[in-house]
Amino acid sequence: MTKGNNKELMKIESPSKLSYGISKIRGLPFDKLIVAYYQRPYKWNIKNVNQLISDLIEAQKDSEYRLGTIILFKRDDNKYEIVDGQQRIITLSILLYRLLKKFNKYNNEKFLNFYNKLNKFWVNTKFKNPISIQHVKNNLAAIDERLGDLDEDFLIFLLSECEVVFIELSEISEAFQFFDSQNARGKDLEPHDLLKAFHLREMQGDSLSKEDEENIKNWEEYDSKDLSELFLCLYRIKRWIKGKDAKFFTKDDVDTFKGISIGNHYSPPCYSPEIYCHNFASLSPTIIAFPFQLDQIVLNGSRFFEMIKHYADLYKQIKTSRFFEQYCLPDDPSSASEIIGFLNKYGNKSRTGDLYVRDYFDCLLLFYVDRFGLSEEINKVVRKIFLFSYLIRLSMHTVQLASVDSRAKDSLILRTIRDGLTPYDVINLAKPPLEKPASNADGDLLWFYKKTSNNNSSLNENENK
Repeated sequence: MTKGNNKELMKIESPSKLSYGISKIRGLPFDKLIVAYYQRPYKWNIKNVNQLISDLIEAQKDSEYRLGTIILFKRDDNKYEIVDGQQRIITLSILLYRLLKKFNKYNNEKFLNFYNKLNKFWVNTKFKNPISIQHVKNNLAAIDERLGDLDEDFLIFLLSECEVVFIELSEISEAFQFFDSQNARGKDLEPHDLLKAFHLREMQGDSLSKEDEENIKNWEEYDSKDLSELFLCLYRIKRWIKGKDAKFFTKDDVDTFKGISIGNHYSPPCYSPEIYCHNFASLSPTIIAFPFQLDQIVLNGSRFFEMIKHYADLYKQIKTSRFFEQYCLPDDPSSASEIIGFLNKYGNKSRTGDLYVRDYFDCLLLFYVDRFGLSEEINKVVRKIFLFSYLIRLSMHTVQLASVDSRAKDSLILRTIRDGLTPYDVINLAKPPLEKPASNADGDLLWFYKKTSNNNSSLNENENK
């Protein structure tokens, strides 16, 4: 939020059909604004509302005040979908509605037209997401508590002296591309935010099923840090199995999670497996789950959100020792549950190098479970994955990200998981030798590694095949 001025607003690499300018709040076409279904929930909270009101009170000392930028997509019916800025627009509409009511301006000829536009906005805005509904209720109550601080001059200032920069495009794809490019320069936007915008756009025109709405709701409830961790893991697997480096997942790498759009006229034969699976699973989605695989082509739109839910659940499970207890066998030494329980608690697990190796371990395990699923063999597989991954930690004095990345993309065990046909292709790998532990090797980790290695006889496991 900034003071207005007459300087050039911004330099824009103009899409083909773009107009932009400045509008006073009273000039915004609230009656034509649409909060589209693909938008994220309304999440401004009481703190945001109070900060907005306090900023506006302070700004009354100035001649004008700018409330940021909104990006609009102009539809064929001359209505405008809010591509960016919905949080601010919704909050302003609530605040203005309550102010007009307080000062009885809804009966005043000068304000009647604007009041009717606000009413129309709320008729058009039908929230289904319980997160949005709850925030609207909370913010209404917060605004009512602040009404005593606000006078009629405040209302006039907000309507006539406050303004927004609007950017209007008549192509939805360009609206989102512009949104992506503008936000990609910001510090707070994560790569997964851009992916969300892209795949929501791909869903335009689809009638959302209950499963779609639930998957999007789940996405909104994920912690951003958890999503970043998940996408980094998925990105590394997708890159490492192709022999490519994958130290970081950035905004330049989001194309990794963009694929094909079902229904496009161009569908070469290489798309057929994914399209057939999509069509078959769509026949009875509550019975037949789509068979996601990390090395397959991503399906844009609804399947993307379903995919992320699938892998978010799986990623959480493989990091939890209790999840593997169901696969423990009587007298099974160094079970999957025991190994993961140890990795979750040993003393130096939070050292930088140990964190890099744990990420590698998690990637290997997730990729294996993605390929072969879960069975009693998982105990033998986790032992093997542990021995291959933590050999890096115990044999190196200093473990750097580049070291793990270099080994991972040329990893024998990763290639074996990728190319194998049964769990025993992994189980039958010869255990790697730990010739000389590093001088700073964690004592507990070294002891547990030797214990696991001694319980990992390939000959015995071959006999059990």
